[in-house]
Amino acid sequence: SNYDWENNNFTVIVDSTHPDISFTEPPTPANDTTTSNRSQEINVSITETNLEEFKYNWNGTNYTLFNDSLILMMNFDNRSSFGETDTLVKDFSSNGNDGTVTGAVVNTTNCKFGNCFSFDGIGDKIEISSSSEFDIDFSASSGFSVFVWFKNFGECDSTESNNNEVYLSRFGITHHLETWWLGCAGIGDSNANKFRLNILTSGDDVEIDSSTLINDSKWHYGGWVYNGTSGETKLYLDGVEESSSSVSLTSSVFDENNPLCIGSYDAGCNSYFFNGSLDEARIYNRSLSKEEIQILYMSNLNKHDIDKWSFYINQTRNVSDLLDYGTYTYQAFSKDISGNENQTLKRTLIIKDIILPNISFTTPPTPANDTTTSNRSQEINVSI
Repeated sequence: SNYDWENNNFTVIVDSTHPDISFTEPPTPANDTTTSNRSQEINVSITETNLEEFKYNWNGTNYTLFNDSLILMMNFDNRSSFGETDTLVKDFSSNGNDGTVTGAVVNTTNCKFGNCFSFDGIGDKIEISSSSEFDIDFSASSGFSVFVWFKNFGECDSTESNNNEVYLSRFGITHHLETWWLGCAGIGDSNANKFRLNILTSGDDVEIDSSTLINDSKWHYGGWVYNGTSGETKLYLDGVEESSSSVSLTSSVFDENNPLCIGSYDAGCNSYFFNGSLDEARIYNRSLSKEEIQILYMSNLNKHDIDKWSFYINQTRNVSDLLDYGTYTYQAFSKDISGNENQTLKRTLIIKDIILPNISFTTPPTPANDTTTSNRSQEINVSI
C-alpha cells in the first residue's frame, strides 16, 4: 500500500488476562466431600468476555461443550444486556446467527433453564434468515449434531397435512434435496405423537421415529446426530438413542439459500407450526458421542451477562443410573480467544454408604429393658 509504515507509531493491545473460573458453593460439594448422595449438583462460574473454549472434566474424561464446533447456541432468556428483545434472539456461538421472532412469546416460568419461548401453533416462529452472515457453513462430510429442549402442549395437531409440528428445520435447495425437520409426528400419522426426524434427500423420504410418546406436556431433550463418514443418522431423546438409519447428505443440508426455522418449517418458515415451548437450542458441526449427549442432557451452559457464564450439571452415572459408590474427580477449564487459559482446582468426591443400618427390638414380643418375669422362655424379635 501507499501507507508510510516506517514513520508512524502503532499501539498493539495484548490480552494477557486469564479467564476467571471457579466452582460455586453451594451447590458444588467442597473438595474431598464424602456423601451417600448418588447424584451431585456442580456449578461453575466463568468471567470472560471473549470465551473461546469451555471443557468439563468428569473422572478423567474431558467434555468440550463450547468451542468453534458449536455453531449455534441460543439460551432463549431474552436478556436486555445483550440487546435481546421480544423479537430478537441472540446466538452466543462465535457466529452470531441471531434469530427474528414472530408471534412466539417469552415465558419466564415453567422453562427448562431460565426463560424460554412459547409458541401457540398459529404462525409463531423464530427465523434465522439466509444471508452472507448466516455462518452455518460446513461440509456434511464432517458430520453435525442438532439438539433442543422442547415441551409439547398436548397432542401434535397442527393444521398442516398429517398435523406434524416442527421444533427445528431447514429447507434444502429444492423440496426434495437435503430438506429436514425435527419435531413431533401429527395425529394423522401412524406414529402419532412420537419424536421424529424427517429427511428428504434426492426424492427419498426418510423418517426416523422414537418409540416414546412425547405428548405428555413434559420437557424432553431431543436431537439428531449425523456421521459424515458412514452416513449413520441417530435420533436421541432424553440422552438415549431411540433409532437410527443410514442417509447420504451433502453440504446443502445447511444451504444458505433458506433460513433455519425454529418452531416451523418450509422455505419461509410458514408451515407445521409448533404448539409448545422451546429452550436451549444447539448445533455442532461435528458428530457428538453418546457420552457427550448424556453430559449435555444433564447440564446447561448459559451466558447471563456480557462477561459472565455459568455451567450447571446434575451429575449421575448416565441418564438412567445414579453414580456408583466410589471416588470421583471433577474439574473445569476455560480459554479466551487470545489463548489465555485457566482452570479450577481438581476436586475429589467420595460416594459411599455412610448411613448406619437401622436396628431395633420389636416390642412385643421382646420384653422391655429390666423386665422381671417368671416366664422361663422369652420371645425376642429384632427388626433391621
